[in-house]
Amino acid sequence: MIRLADIRFRWRSRDPLVLDIPELAVDSGEKLFVRGPSGGGKTTLLNLLGGVIEPEAGTVSILGTEMAGLRGGTRDAFRAGHIGFVFQMFNLVPYLPLIDNVLLPCRFSARRRERAGAHPEAEARRLLTHMELPVERLAGRPVSGLSQGEQQRVAAARALIGTPELVIADEPTSALDEDAREAFLSLLMEEVDKAGSTLIFVSHDARLEPAFGRSIAMAEINRATPER
Repeated sequence: MIRLADIRFRWRSRDPLVLDIPELAVDSGEKLFVRGPSGGGKTTLLNLLGGVIEPEAGTVSILGTEMAGLRGGTRDAFRAGHIGFVFQMFNLVPYLPLIDNVLLPCRFSARRRERAGAHPEAEARRLLTHMELPVERLAGRPVSGLSQGEQQRVAAARALIGTPELVIADEPTSALDEDAREAFLSLLMEEVDKAGSTLIFVSHDARLEPAFGRSIAMAEINRATPER
């Protein structure tokens, strides 16, 4: 699913390296927990995997596709069709109701729309319901009127619709209390298993590690991490 080799990344030419990763491989269907403190390069790594940024050196291969070989709209289309993101700050469209937010990947990718089934709106409602959101009560409200925890679950449903092969989650439980965090993680795992997706889950909260098949610390793979 994912292969990184000889990755080097810095934000500006005179800045120190943020990422210096000799190698990272993730198998299809794997659930990988990536832990590390703030400033350790976790979010930068996720942006690299999603093709949002490019390394100054090295290769990033997703589903056998070399991301550096994709340009402009082709890379955007690949990301929209194959990768679901759960952002730390949600990145929902504030004036849209929750169902329209969930359906956004289906509007940007014909592939995701087709994989969502004959009735994508029904699939959006199913995902939201599984995320324990009262869809009928909230359906007409803009997401800006939802709590942080509710917005986080909408963001997860958006990432999952259309069964992307890769789901990337950046601190997705940061807005949840302990009980809600455990419930959210359980629901996320169920949906990932159902879709057969690969999950890359980044968090500084080591209490979540036992739920994952593999766990790595940024300091173990990133030679630029100060804590190494």
